[in-house]
Amino acid sequence: MSCSHSVVLLNNALKIAVMKNGDLSLIQLCLDKEKRDITESVYRDLSE
Repeated sequence: MSCSHSVVLLNNALKIAVMKNGDLSLIQLCLDKEKRDITESVYRDLSE
């Protein structure tokens, strides 16, 4: 995420991003087997 200030990788499948405004987001990492690429999707905004 280009707007994140700090990122912590958890168990190679999840990461927590601390955004510049202080909000936290949980991001799920998924492997696309066809494209052989890792995709990221925001699973939950932890600031809510």
